[in-house]
Amino acid sequence: MPGECIPYWQIPGASRLVRDFLYSFDRVARFYRYDPCDREAVFRRLENMQYPTDRRARLVEVLRVQNPGCEAVERLAEPSTVAVVTGQQVGLLTGPAYTFYKALTAMRVAEELSAMGVPAVPIFWMATEDHDYSEVTECWVFDGQGRPVRIEAGWCEGAGSRSVGQLLLPDWSLDAAKEAWREAPHGGEALELATGAYRPGRPWAAAFAQLLGNLVGPGRLLFFDPLEKEAREFLAPALARAAEQAGVLSSAVRERTAELERSGYEAQVRVGAEANLFFIVADGRRVRARLRDGVLEWNGLRLEGPSLAANAKYLSAAALLRPVVQDWAFPAAVSVVGPAEIAYLGQASALYEVLGVGVPVWRLRASCTLVDKVAAEVLERYGLGLRDFFGSEQALQEAVGARLRPAVMVEALEESVAGVVASLDRIAGALEGWRGPVKRAFEKSRAKILYQLGKIQRGVAREALRRDRRAMGELQWLRDQLYPRRRLQERVYSIMAFVARYGTDLGSALWERVAWDCRGHQTVVL
Repeated sequence: MPGECIPYWQIPGASRLVRDFLYSFDRVARFYRYDPCDREAVFRRLENMQYPTDRRARLVEVLRVQNPGCEAVERLAEPSTVAVVTGQQVGLLTGPAYTFYKALTAMRVAEELSAMGVPAVPIFWMATEDHDYSEVTECWVFDGQGRPVRIEAGWCEGAGSRSVGQLLLPDWSLDAAKEAWREAPHGGEALELATGAYRPGRPWAAAFAQLLGNLVGPGRLLFFDPLEKEAREFLAPALARAAEQAGVLSSAVRERTAELERSGYEAQVRVGAEANLFFIVADGRRVRARLRDGVLEWNGLRLEGPSLAANAKYLSAAALLRPVVQDWAFPAAVSVVGPAEIAYLGQASALYEVLGVGVPVWRLRASCTLVDKVAAEVLERYGLGLRDFFGSEQALQEAVGARLRPAVMVEALEESVAGVVASLDRIAGALEGWRGPVKRAFEKSRAKILYQLGKIQRGVAREALRRDRRAMGELQWLRDQLYPRRRLQERVYSIMAFVARYGTDLGSALWERVAWDCRGHQTVVL
């Protein structure tokens, strides 16, 4: 079974805005700066890039602290070096597999740019300021039978009210993963990596960075934690400037959202009368900031002008403002994003314009479903592809059952259907030129007869599947492997599930086998 690239218009839930961004850019060009299919776009971005020398020096100081001894930091210190930026929440065992694909894509793009004579390093922005603990405290792997297994770290003190980056891992164990990976070819390696990083009492961000860094190769990916003291001070000028123009920014994003909706697109982020662009991070908590006309009301205080700038280190950017702050912080030539991010960047683009922040080239991350050789053989035996799992359960069962019908039954059905169709065609020929009730009644009856014949064929297929226990088991196994919980594999399973199956060199295998020019979701056979 060869790998395939499935366009986003065939992916359940993909927004129209994302589809047009990828395949009909002219329709959305007013919302985005660069066409993702234009290979020359990055050079135009470089021509327009203005990244101050003093900002680079401060950034390098922050990254040296957060990435001690990493040679890539010294490369970034060179004035000609650009950044390829991506990021994600600091989830348990690095969260869903697409986090790993983001990191790998950023590394790949940086290598491509460097080969083109543009020195580049990949940087991963860890979203440690988020406080939705329930999103990061669990992940999914699968056991030796391919069945989904839920791994949960459990609740910890401050969860739900404090930023995740300020929390410590609770007293928990990886017993569920240990049991799930007991029969996996590389389960021991995966368990050693996981337990070495996600130790009880360790900061979530440190655990995440260690595991992801080990998976992609130590020193190959720089990590940036915006919650650390030195990072907050570095980002403060950008946040202060945004806060001073909060009213203008709010109006701009509301107008951009309305323009998107008038164009027939659905806004990714709902925007009310006042766009919520800021949080306050202080005393270990992250709360929404009340900010109007450059005045911040917080903790009984009214901060404005110099006092606001002096306290900007306590500000945190919400979803729409975060990419703007990120691209202010780094000499970002390319930003690697997921489909949902492409959708809300259409709204955020208005904020770039107001603040005068240069827009990088937005490139879609690799999106993959990993298929092992056994699954590939089963798919081929039943004539299935990943697309078949996107439809209804009944249609999937009928597709498999059609392959299982006894030959004598197939022959009888096909001959009968062919005979009925031939008879109906003769009647239709005899009625040629007739009009009125008789002709209409015949056409209606013909449609009903053909529908009933099709219903018989589909019913026989479902019954054939029901009688074949092996096929029923294999179909359930394929569902769990390829489209678990009726979602893309990459959005459910942690990449660690696949490390347990394929080994710690999984990243190298994907580096070679991923179709990096695929503008959609791809199957990768390993």
